[in-house]
Amino acid sequence: MKTLSAFRLVAWSSLGLLLASGAAYPASNSPVPEEGGEPINVPSAELSERFGIELQALRLSAAGHMLDLRYQVTDSDKAEPLMAQWKPYLVDESSGRKLSTPSFAKVGALRQSPEKLEEGLIYFVLFANPGRSLGHGDRVTVSLDGVHVEGVPIQ
Repeated sequence: MKTLSAFRLVAWSSLGLLLASGAAYPASNSPVPEEGGEPINVPSAELSERFGIELQALRLSAAGHMLDLRYQVTDSDKAEPLMAQWKPYLVDESSGRKLSTPSFAKVGALRQSPEKLEEGLIYFVLFANPGRSLGHGDRVTVSLDGVHVEGVPIQ
């Protein structure tokens, strides 16, 4: 029993350190629009048709300290230019605050960065949610470089 309690203490302490350090890495000030133009606002329903990815879910994770975005690649040829050097972030639609992916020296950003995207696979990105400011039902804008998807609800 003492070993299990010690393990839990270490696990929760480690999670706390990860979350605290992740909050210190803000998202970039502005997205990198494609071809140097204005950011593109895309309805979630058109994202697959235009950019080859489909948002599956945005859920609370890690007791509300993280947001877990899941997306599926539907067309790797269309998705490749968007995913080449992307730095995703979320924007809280009620406050305008940006939430980024935490990044750590030994681990890197908490997102998948595959060499080659595979159609049909579901990928993830974890975002810091400092202070658990966002909750179920809140809406955010998902920014994938120059592409914005507004009104995505947190499940």
